[in-house]
Amino acid sequence: MKAMLVVLFFMHLWWEHAWKYVLTIPALVMAVVLTISLVPDVMNRSEYFSASRDRLIKSTPDTSSSGSPTAESKVGSHE
Repeated sequence: MKAMLVVLFFMHLWWEHAWKYVLTIPALVMAVVLTISLVPDVMNRSEYFSASRDRLIKSTPDTSSSGSPTAESKVGSHE
């Protein structure tokens, strides 16, 4: 309640009817659009990374008995 009174009276939002909508609505629309546009990327990232990781593991020979790095340790390297 106190925060609402501070915002409305001391920040003069009670009297600024048009400007508060002109400034906040475009920002809210942009936030919603950016959030919605990122949802498919976030939902599919595990499929992409797991597929590329599986390809890397399958293409690298497993040399765990010889003491050299195994395929699991080479997943993060960029050699």
